[in-house]
Amino acid sequence: MVRVENALAELRDIVSGRLYADEAKCRRLLLRATSAIPDLSLAATLSDSAGLMIVTLDMVEALGDDRAHHVERIMDTLNEIERASRPQ
Repeated sequence: MVRVENALAELRDIVSGRLYADEAKCRRLLLRATSAIPDLSLAATLSDSAGLMIVTLDMVEALGDDRAHHVERIMDTLNEIERASRPQ
């Protein structure tokens, strides 16, 4: 569970702008973060969703969209990953 929590914490730092990471690092962190989710389909869906939003964060801002709203959506997805990773 510590591995999942550490990956989620690092992803939250990346999304909030405190850290920079490329797409490959984000994918690795998402794999770690979703590794404890028993439903593989849900894990893949959440990982793909968060991954796409994270890597397009800079593009969203460059196109003039609201970065705060996009960050909030990513954080909601990371929270959902955290909930799904908890033992039943």
